[in-house]
Amino acid sequence: MGDARSQLWLTSALSDDDVAKALTLCFSLRKTMTTRKIGVIVCKQVSPTLRKILLRTFDIFLHLEEDDNSAGLEMEEFVKLYALTLKWFEKIVYFKPTMLAMKNSDEIFHENEQDTGKNCEWTEGENASVLLVKPSLETFGLLMKGLQARNGKGNVKQLH
Repeated sequence: MGDARSQLWLTSALSDDDVAKALTLCFSLRKTMTTRKIGVIVCKQVSPTLRKILLRTFDIFLHLEEDDNSAGLEMEEFVKLYALTLKWFEKIVYFKPTMLAMKNSDEIFHENEQDTGKNCEWTEGENASVLLVKPSLETFGLLMKGLQARNGKGNVKQLH
C-alpha cells in the first residue's frame, strides 16, 4: 500500500498563465490537510520570477525540457506521461492545474491497489483531469516508443 512519503500530488505550470492556477490548486490541497507532498512540473516558458514563487510554494519542483518530449505530444499531455519517470515515488496523482481540491482526497492513492500497471495504453482525445500513475521507466519507454513510431519521430530519449 505504501506510505504518504512515497506518494505525490502533481500538477504543471507550462506558461506564466498556468502559474496562478497551479498555485491555487496547491493551496486548495494544503487547505484539505493532505498528508502527501505536492509537486509541480515547470517548462522554460515560465518566467524566472514566477519560477521562484513555485519553488518556494511546492514541495517538489521539476523542470521539464521540451526535447524530453521526443514523441511530439502536446506538452499538456506529455507532463502526464512524464510522471511515469518519477521513480522515487510509488504513486502519483496528476491534477490539471485548473482543478481544485474541495475536500481531502488522499484516498485516491488507494485506488487500484491490485493493478500491476502492466496493461498501459496511451489514449488521445481523453481530457484526463485526474490521473493516478505508478511510475515505471519500462512503461514510459514502451509508450514513448509506440508514440514515436505512430508519429514518425526519432529514438526514445533516455530519462533519469
